Amino acid sequence: MIVKTDAIVLRGRKQGDTSKLATLYTRDFGKIDVIAKGAREQKSKFGGALEMFALSTVVLYKNNKPDTLSLLSNAETVEPNHGILRSLERIETATQIIELILRAMHDEEANSELFELLASTLHAIAKWDDQAARAVQFRFYLQFARQMGFEVDLSASQKLSNRALSLLRSIENSTAEASGISEADYKQLGYFFQSYFTDHLPGVSSRSMKSAKVFEQL
Repeated sequence: MIVKTDAIVLRGRKQGDTSKLATLYTRDFGKIDVIAKGAREQKSKFGGALEMFALSTVVLYKNNKPDTLSLLSNAETVEPNHGILRSLERIETATQIIELILRAMHDEEANSELFELLASTLHAIAKWDDQAARAVQFRFYLQFARQMGFEVDLSASQKLSNRALSLLRSIENSTAEASGISEADYKQLGYFFQSYFTDHLPGVSSRSMKSAKVFEQL
């Protein structure tokens, strides 16, 4: 079946001499694995559409058999999100979000609201500075938890200081307080969300979120 959809590149790796394997989070089909034949050739028709963090429009021959790759026919970049690659902090921030999606979401489980949230979050990280990117990361976590049905209660928490709770309340609807996120605040909030998602999502562990080893050369 030939289908067309928007997709965000979550990860990828080389396949053979000229091809690529990629995991995409798509608007219409959720998380899927594809093979792009000839994608590593010098004059590949895919261009930069399969680069890490890119938002692209893809055409693929969707294979409905379990554990079988779909064949990518065409891909055009909508938003490359190159700004993420300008600093290690932004790379780390975006990669941790990608890792959560990879671990938490089942294959071919469509969620258009989550797709929009992920797309807007990566765009914001690419656009803003490192401090703002940290606020965007935690705002994503709060909205992701709400969408998944286990919203974080910001009225009180025995695991967070009053300062950290105040930061999260400010971040929830705005990044105005982004400059107030110190290194200590970032570590405390990061550890809190690692524990929170580990408790609520079977596929997520504190080790997997901490490592976030998905930034590969496509």
